Amino acid sequence: MIEIVDKYTLVKGVTYYVKRKKKFLKMLNQYDCIFDRYQEDGFVWGLLSTYIPIELDLDLNDFYRYVSREEYDAKLKEKYDATCLNIVLKRLVNDDFRW
Repeated sequence: MIEIVDKYTLVKGVTYYVKRKKKFLKMLNQYDCIFDRYQEDGFVWGLLSTYIPIELDLDLNDFYRYVSREEYDAKLKEKYDATCLNIVLKRLVNDDFRW
């Protein structure tokens, strides 16, 4: 399972899947790269899976991250627990905080 990642919150050393959009050729290239660092001019540096350095434009690329089954299940359980807690609290206390 993959999730889209905000391109301004990439973590160094994490592998991301990059979907490159070429506006003129109407083609989509997809590859994975290990994020290295940001630049000031709107580009990022990364290493391809073959350890070839590459420069990516933030505006022309979408970044995705692989989510393991365990991480997905943990997030789902957290959301379920929060929903259950809200239900119990609403039954115990009214919206105007009266018993």
